[in-house]
Parts: sequence; C-alpha cells; structure tokens
Amino acid sequence: MPGSILNSQIQQFVLNLCKYFERERAHGGPLLPFSSVQERVADALEISQKTVFNIKQRNKHKPITSFPEKSSHRIKKKTSDLPEGQKMEVRNTLYDMYKDSTCVFWWCNIMECGLLIYCPLQR
Repeated sequence: MPGSILNSQIQQFVLNLCKYFERERAHGGPLLPFSSVQERVADALEISQKTVFNIKQRNKHKPITSFPEKSSHRIKKKTSDLPEGQKMEVRNTLYDMYKDSTCVFWWCNIMECGLLIYCPLQR
C-alpha cells in the first residue's frame, strides 16, 4: 500500500529480497529450484525454513490481519473488591482533604501507579 510507514524489520526484509534477486540476476537464474518455495522464501528473507513453515501454518487457521485485535477484557479496578460503604467513605475523605487543601493529589500513569497523595506535616 503506497505511503504506508514500514517498521525497521520490514525494511530489512525488503533489503534482503533485493539482495536475493540481485544474486539471482548475477547467477543468471534461480539459486534454488522453483519447486522449493519455502526454501526460496527463507533464503530470500534470511530467516529459517521453520519460521516460514510456522507462519504458513498460523495463516491457515487464522489469517494475518494488518491491525492487531483489540482485547475485549478490561482490568478489574482495585476498588471493586471493597464494599460500597467503604468506597463512599474513602471518596468522601479524599474530597474533604482536597477541599481543605491539606494534601496535594497527583495522578500518575507511569507503571499504573494510581493516585499519589502528599500530605505535609500539620501547620
């Protein structure tokens, strides 16, 4: 597809294919018999024949798509294990602390660390 961005591994495969076809041209014909399809693919891409075989097998059962499938499962939130009364108590305490400006709140997405609360010493 024209205009698409190719990752470095795909770019390397393209270079390997070009090198293979140049070797065939210099050789004056195919380096391997046309009947040895998997062997030719493996040689051209500089990968193992087992890798070619495995990809073909996977493609028989589940065709390769250009976009990864979205996972439908969601991670269970930590608070879902608490009874509703305790959740409400924690929520109200946090709201009161925020309203009184006694603590500073951060939300940190790095490594999914969750809510961080900094409460300086009492004034």
